[in-house]
Amino acid sequence: MHKDFSEWYRIAKIEPKEEWLTKRWDGVEKISEKIDSDQSLKWLELVRIFYLNPAKNKDFMESYSGIFQHFDKAFPMRDNQIELSILSGAAIVNYIQNNTSDTADALALATVCTDCQGMAPLIPVAEIKGLAQKYLSERSANLQRIEELPTISELETDLIEKLKALPTNAPGSSYTNSIHKPIRDMFNSLVGTLESIEKNFSSTRKVIESRMSFQQEETNILWWVFGGYSRDLEKPMTDFEVPAASLIAGKELADLITNIPGPFSARAFLDKILFPGQHEEQKPVTIKDAVNKTPKKWRERLLQKINIDILKDFCPVLCAVKSSVETDGQDDWLPFFKKSTQISPEKEIGNFSITQGNSEC
Repeated sequence: MHKDFSEWYRIAKIEPKEEWLTKRWDGVEKISEKIDSDQSLKWLELVRIFYLNPAKNKDFMESYSGIFQHFDKAFPMRDNQIELSILSGAAIVNYIQNNTSDTADALALATVCTDCQGMAPLIPVAEIKGLAQKYLSERSANLQRIEELPTISELETDLIEKLKALPTNAPGSSYTNSIHKPIRDMFNSLVGTLESIEKNFSSTRKVIESRMSFQQEETNILWWVFGGYSRDLEKPMTDFEVPAASLIAGKELADLITNIPGPFSARAFLDKILFPGQHEEQKPVTIKDAVNKTPKKWRERLLQKINIDILKDFCPVLCAVKSSVETDGQDDWLPFFKKSTQISPEKEIGNFSITQGNSEC
């Protein structure tokens, strides 16, 4: 059981009881087992429930609640949104802290992105968002650690000497018997060495390919930052106002990332291309300005590359982009966006220009 599990209940103003707390955690563990056996996007429903949003899949909701009822027949199946939010958060934390996989990355990214840097409505246990961010930071750092190359076994160099040492003057069957065991031992040793070389060579190749992948990714990013040019719009990034540049740069950095969840230095890369001057003042940005100040055709092309209908509940900024394209005036999309996300598009976000757009893309 997670050391803070009972505290999460207290934070949500629910006093936990020992007799059912263990049963609840048994349900959390069962969910982790199910995620392992069926790694699909349906588990993103956990993030919706965590943020007190209705699950899109009613069958999932019944199955999810049913897991806890299996361990505790008295588990409430109705009007229990607060506890379900706690349990969803616990399930997310339990999975990402014990697994490193694409599903764990997706759960952590969805949890962090939905929060939109603290702009999402309040939830019962906000500290779980920090644990998801910690997972992503550690995952990025671990991905870029240089893995040591395995040691490749060397072939024996005295095989010729051993062959010369074989008896040569024994007649008939006695000769055959005298050389059988030495030759067999030599060939067994040779086969074992070759098998070891093959295995280590395969491991070495994977390590080298991984290193090359990270080096290529980093090289592409560094040249992009050094050039200071928008790859999509073929203009210097400084030609755009900061709100627009923050969204454009975030998307373009995501295009260059091949190893999810991205480099540990992503924030620094974005800061450098957005604010090339060492003493550039970083002003707060609003979602409204970030979206409206980008070219509409660029937004349309962005939506052609990303299936936002699947991800809009977890990506507020991309949801804003989609809403802006589907309406005419620059303010027409604001009421719809606010209603669907419960986020104010006119509220200033101090760090939006650094991370939000990149994380969502």
